[in-house]
Amino acid sequence: MQRLDSQVYARTTWVKDKWAIMYAWYFPKARAPFPVLRFLGHRHGWEYAIVWLDKPNADNSTTLGVSVSAAAGWAKEAPPPEKYLDGNSLKVAYYYNHIYGNTAVKYTDETGEFQDLITWNQLSDLARSYLNNTDWDETPLNAALLKMPMKDDVFMKKLKSAHPF
Repeated sequence: MQRLDSQVYARTTWVKDKWAIMYAWYFPKARAPFPVLRFLGHRHGWEYAIVWLDKPNADNSTTLGVSVSAAAGWAKEAPPPEKYLDGNSLKVAYYYNHIYGNTAVKYTDETGEFQDLITWNQLSDLARSYLNNTDWDETPLNAALLKMPMKDDVFMKKLKSAHPF
């Protein structure tokens, strides 16, 4: 992922006998849904990817599947093509569609760099409360349907809809 002043978060849990690691990138300056309609744009942006492992041991686990958020739904691979992996690390890139103005993360076969992140459990209670209770969608009538993907009432729904098996 290229550096775009993003903040990276991770949250984990078991889903149907698979260890799910969701990585979420927060972009403080998101894009407009259509370049000519800037008034429909939004300040906040969240993109996310999920790595599905057989167990939570980083040194001795197998990547069974991967999912990335897309403009409409999910891109899912199980098993993931080797070209998208660097060991057990999923290689993704930030994508901006210049025609429609939407953003997403996409699989890439290019080697990038690792980014610092903080896990959900490492956050203070105050930080988790802020992430859970902030209305991230500032578009008229909440048109962007923007949700922080790791907040308590959204996290499991996202994982279940992204399940690639």
